[in-house]
Parts: sequence; structure tokens; C-alpha cells
Amino acid sequence: MNVKRKLPILTFLSLVFSVIVIIFPTNSAYAEEDDRILDIYGDPIRTNKDYILVHKELEPDQAIGVPLNQREAAVGAHKHGITFETYIGWYYPVTSHNNSYFGGEQHYDTKGNLYYGTPINFEAPRGERGDGYLRNDTQVSVSMKIGNNSRWGGAPKYHLTGTNSPYFIQNKSQEKIYTVLKENSKELNLVADRVTLYHDKFGRPTTSYNAHTSYISTRVLQSWYTGREKAWVQHEGRGYAGLEVVPIQNSWDPESVNGTYHLISGVNGTSVVDMSTRRSPDPNIPLNNVHLHEKHDGANQKWIFEYDQIIGAYQIKSATNPNLVLAWNDSNNSNNVFATPNQQKLEHYWILEDAGSGYIYVKNFKNQNKVLDVQGKGTSNGTNIIVNNNNNGWNQSFKLEKLD
Repeated sequence: MNVKRKLPILTFLSLVFSVIVIIFPTNSAYAEEDDRILDIYGDPIRTNKDYILVHKELEPDQAIGVPLNQREAAVGAHKHGITFETYIGWYYPVTSHNNSYFGGEQHYDTKGNLYYGTPINFEAPRGERGDGYLRNDTQVSVSMKIGNNSRWGGAPKYHLTGTNSPYFIQNKSQEKIYTVLKENSKELNLVADRVTLYHDKFGRPTTSYNAHTSYISTRVLQSWYTGREKAWVQHEGRGYAGLEVVPIQNSWDPESVNGTYHLISGVNGTSVVDMSTRRSPDPNIPLNNVHLHEKHDGANQKWIFEYDQIIGAYQIKSATNPNLVLAWNDSNNSNNVFATPNQQKLEHYWILEDAGSGYIYVKNFKNQNKVLDVQGKGTSNGTNIIVNNNNNGWNQSFKLEKLD
């Protein structure tokens, strides 16, 4: 009798547990299900989020006497991640050597552990949206924020580029695209390319014409000793240790900017970005054109900033009609800016970057060399707003005045 009573109870508990797992899947469960790669604490790695990137290979003094295939540090054991070295105006990726290296940039992870290094972001390739997560075979670029964050705009982003010896550059159009290779749920490699190598019958490198054997070599991004520090290179072969990703506490939260603002121009510090509410008699000027105007209390001068975590950029919506977004009219070689119905096109998103003295640059997401610009540095009402290549001028600088 007792056995007969226990079996239904065990069955019931098993069903309850199954329902819990389905409704509240563990990190491991959804990582296996959709092939997402996890950070060291078991959360899915997201694009446009700050991380410290760490190569898991043992340090040389730790590797003495350790077989090659075992020279991998435990999860979270390494506290020195990627940072940068400046050389004649260029920024090169290196591993933070110790707690005083390059000013000792320090960050705490989400569990309060101290790490050394400079935050990086994984980004979808230029011109693509992505879905916000890293999976096996995801195409990504790597960017690093070099400089100080401000209240209204993040530090300038530099994008990793180059071949054997990569370096950081501000021009996103020259970013290097890597393919994510999942080593396990919490470890990855970034594949730069795969090349065919040829050997002659004596095992020496040769051309395809003289080849006796050939094989495919995978080149991955990893740190490599060059002396007192470890440079990051695109190294032939995956090695015995991959990369792990450490989530950090953000010093600047982009979502903290969400809200309604005046966009005050740096040309005179008083005029604001204004959306026309009347159709211009000029057929070349579109409906809802955007221009400069002296400040008043009209809704057509108020802009709602909403951050999109997946894109890693803002939509700037008109308070007159939130279905209208600030956009670059990217057609027929136009550089005009207007408010248009929101279709979530890439040119409908903007990135805020610190310009100093409380001002920001407003960069278009589709082409991040293009920034919001007061045409001709004019100050009169009706001066047109366009996008133009960034020249660091005051007519490209704006200040956010919060209204809510």
C-alpha cells in the first residue's frame, strides 16, 4: 500500500519540476537550446554591452612543467584582460600586465571582483542588426571605448581592424569581422580567417604547385608574449586555451539618458534642433524637415531618446508625434536630416559620443563617420540640419537639456 501511494507523489513532483524547467529555464538550458555563449557567470553574452575579454592561457611562470594540453586557467582565474597601448598615434591591443600598467585601468565585475583592462563591446557587422546575442558562427566586430565617459555620451569607440597585428581605429567601415567559434558554453575563440597551407615532402612550407600535403589553418585572436607584455595578434592555430568574457559594472549606463530633451546647438549655445510643422514651398525640402530655431516651448523642439540594447544606439523621436524619428535621408546622395515614420532602418538610429565641455556628437548608426551638423555654421532660424563627416566643429556639437 505504501508503495502504491508513493508512486503518484513521485510522478507528480517530477511533472512539477519539468514544468518549472520549461517555464524558468536555467542559463545552461537555454544556452544548449539555441547555442548562445555565456559569460563566466552563466548569462548570455550580448552585443553592445561592456565586458573584459580575457585569454585563458596560463602565464609562463604558471605553465612550467604543465603539459601543453593542460595550460588553461580555471574560469575566472585570470584578472588581466585586454587593454591598449599607444604608439605614434595608433592604439594596439595588449593584455593588462599588472595593476599599474597603463594607468591601472580597473573595473569590477558584476560580482564585485576586481579586473584590469579596458571594456570591449561585441557588435554586429556594419550595416547589420543582429539579434543581440553571441552564438557559434555569429559574425561580430570588436570595439573598445578609449577615453572618459561623460554624463550624456559614451567614450569614443575604436574598432579592431588589421590582419596579423591588429589595431584600433575609429572608422567602423574598416572594422575586422570575426566569426565566433564556441569552444564550450563559457569559452570562445574569435576566428579571423581560415587559410590553406602547403608543405613539400620534407614538411617545409611551399606553394600549392609544389605541395605534397595541405591543411586548413584557423587563425584566431589571442594574446601572445612579445616581451614585458602580451600583444593580441591573429595567431595561427586555436591553441589550448580560448577566451572568456567577464561582465562588468557599467560606469555609464546608456539607458540612463532615456527621456525627453532639447538638443541645443554648440554654434551659439541657445538655438535648438526644431522639426518643421509646415510643408516648405521648396519641393526639395521634405515634410517634417529639421532645422535650427530659437528655443520655445513647442513640442516640435522636444525629442524623446530611447536606447535600443540590440542595436546599441538611440532612436530620437519627436514629442509632436512619437511615430516620427530623427533620421538621415539616405537616398540619392542626400545628407539631409528629417523626421520620418519609424521603419527601424539603420539610418533611424543614433550614437551619442562625448565631445567635451558637456557637449556630445550625435553619430548616425548607418555610417558612424556622419554626425549631426548645423549647415554652414549658421545661427539664424531655419538653418538646415544635415549629416556631415565629423570635423569636431562646434556646429557638430550639441548639449542635451533634460525636460522630464
